Amino acid sequence: MCCTTRAAIRRRADAAAAARRCITTCCRTPLLYATNYEGGKCSRYLFSFGAVPNQELGQLLPYLTQTFGNTYFLLGADRVWPHQMFDIAQPLIAKLGGRVVGTRYTLGTETDFSPLIKEVAASKAKVLLFALKGDGMDFIRQADEAGLLKEITVAFLGRSEVDLGIFRGKGQNMVTVVPAVAASEDPAVKAFVAKARAAANPGVAVSNYVMTHYNTLIDSRRQPRRPASSTRRPSSTRWRGSPLRRRPGR
Repeated sequence: MCCTTRAAIRRRADAAAAARRCITTCCRTPLLYATNYEGGKCSRYLFSFGAVPNQELGQLLPYLTQTFGNTYFLLGADRVWPHQMFDIAQPLIAKLGGRVVGTRYTLGTETDFSPLIKEVAASKAKVLLFALKGDGMDFIRQADEAGLLKEITVAFLGRSEVDLGIFRGKGQNMVTVVPAVAASEDPAVKAFVAKARAAANPGVAVSNYVMTHYNTLIDSRRQPRRPASSTRRPSSTRWRGSPLRRRPGR
């Protein structure tokens, strides 16, 4: 693949491992990463189009601490992204005068989250920093039905509009940070949502991930195509320092 591929576009949340695989291939194909990236790795071949920690945790934690309280329980999937995000969050929480009263990682394969719900409740934390996707998101519904969400505020990392149906109407008043929401009054976002729904169907969920993947694809099309016969490495310098013409309404 590397000899003919101009760039790899990646969505999964373990970006560091994916980046290393791309970097170590013979062609060193640029990786255009369109979802949340935990940071911590720099490479001339890695370009992040999604949120990074200073844009997510850096905005979220001060608001949570000031508004809801300074004690945190961290609950996430036992994967790279939640581990690294929580490693970044802990010193930020301490700097804000807060403290972490509990941390738990899980594969999210449980059908009954009662033990985890009781553990979070027993911690008396004011904020649940939540980084659990997939089947594990049913924790929210079960926690709501158990009354936990009356005592704690959920701060959901990596959430988007696509996730809302999974909660079955539960889990109201959660807090998150995203680059854009479909309900935004920003004219460019409104135009982008209308265009996406016209291309799919009027009821389709247009999340911030749709926007970042759109930006990634549009920017990759702007880069000059390398001749198939060329033996030169794909040039990452075409992306480095170039302005991203992200105009969602077009």
